[in-house]
Amino acid sequence: MGNSNLIRIFSNYFGKIWNFLSIFLLTPVYIYYLDIDSYAVIAFYTLVISIITLADAGVASAVTREFSLNNGKDYKYNILKKIEKIYWLIFLLIGIIIAINSTKIVEVYLKTNEIDGGYLSNCVVLIAIGASIQLISSIYFGALFGVGRQVTANIIQIIWTTSKSLMVIPLFIFYESSLYVFFIWQIACNIFYVIFLRYVIFKEIKPKLGMNSNITIPKEMIRYIGGMFLISMFSALNMQADKIIVSYYFSLKEFGQYWIASYLSQLCIFIGVPMAAFLFPILSKYHNDQNGIKKIFIKYTNLLYYVVFPLSVFIFLYSGEILNIWMSHLGKDIISNEMPFLVKCLSIGSLFFAMQMPFYYTLLAKAQTKYVVYQTMFQMIVGVSLLIYFSNYKGFVSLGIPWLVVNLLGLIYLIFITFKKFIQINVGKYLLICVVVPLFISILLGWGGWFVYKMIGLNFLYISVPFLIGSFFSIVAIMTFKEKSILLKIKSLLDFPKD
Repeated sequence: MGNSNLIRIFSNYFGKIWNFLSIFLLTPVYIYYLDIDSYAVIAFYTLVISIITLADAGVASAVTREFSLNNGKDYKYNILKKIEKIYWLIFLLIGIIIAINSTKIVEVYLKTNEIDGGYLSNCVVLIAIGASIQLISSIYFGALFGVGRQVTANIIQIIWTTSKSLMVIPLFIFYESSLYVFFIWQIACNIFYVIFLRYVIFKEIKPKLGMNSNITIPKEMIRYIGGMFLISMFSALNMQADKIIVSYYFSLKEFGQYWIASYLSQLCIFIGVPMAAFLFPILSKYHNDQNGIKKIFIKYTNLLYYVVFPLSVFIFLYSGEILNIWMSHLGKDIISNEMPFLVKCLSIGSLFFAMQMPFYYTLLAKAQTKYVVYQTMFQMIVGVSLLIYFSNYKGFVSLGIPWLVVNLLGLIYLIFITFKKFIQINVGKYLLICVVVPLFISILLGWGGWFVYKMIGLNFLYISVPFLIGSFFSIVAIMTFKEKSILLKIKSLLDFPKD
């Protein structure tokens, strides 16, 4: 097992888990010092960041892919220099457009009687500045991943995450509890984050003997960016369409409640993202090696599914209990009776989304962006139509169903395309060993823990957490009992090729 690979995976997980935990732990604190409507404005800030990532046009992903290949420092330095100029200009223009339309945005998407409209418009201007600066960091972060400096990138991100999320609390306590304070602090942290990331990556790739300014962006990279533009656009809209529609049809308070439910349900996605960040450069490097990419794909699937299956069952079963222990001390009006069912539907949809990741990143590594474009376009059209229908006719409680449906359809599509065209594998055997068996074990032990919890009546954490951990180790034990099949060899699960 390669220690460097293990350290990189651990650093990716630690960074993402810390980001998730910081938001999870601090959300009640933000609501306590502000209120649910003000927290919804903070959620809207995150939504804006997610939406304008479509302007990224796949550049950050392309940089990661290009830098993972065996190109010299001179090449990488010049490419990044050229790309960053375009990148800065794009996000500057986006920030200006959002700021100019701040009043209209408030009227359409931030409906509330609790906060003054002019105050909210000023907050949207601050959101535009903070979001634009933060998104500029993605090319520098992606470049560090591409050159193998994942641990360094994650350490910088952890420090930034801690600073912007945790250190604002003393300002609330000793200065002023307001959205102005929150967003100005975000802007300051984002500026330092971008400057430091840029310094680190350029120090890493700067040529020792001067540079060749005649190097141009390769056509293959431009084509990849073109395909990724459509993917980024439709993926961002697909991922955030539910929040956009909820903010349009419902009040700011209900938008905040939906955001809380959505965040909780997407834990398995947060688990999958750091693994994808580690594996995408390796998949890209071995994209022409059929045997190599097949082995990496299987290991990726096993690593991901063994974790997300028990976790998703846990969230599904204990959604009400988790919401109560997380938010109930802030007041009964924060958690509505509809939210547990909403979390259950969203958590199943998020599981289907997480299951797509090995297929999604394998297609991107092989530069087969058109198939992902087809998928995201279809999901967006179907998902938005369903969301509008359920918002108009079924109400707040039903809003998780469209997310579930579109991600199930997306998973089926990606399985069909990937196995038919790009990875030669026994599909039935793959589904049985990698999906059916671990999912069955997770459900069986999860429901067992649920019945024990209901019979004994102890705090759900005393029962659910041991059963959650037990589910994971039971899956690993059962799946490694027989080592005759390459699919079941877990002793080398982390022994990916070194990039």
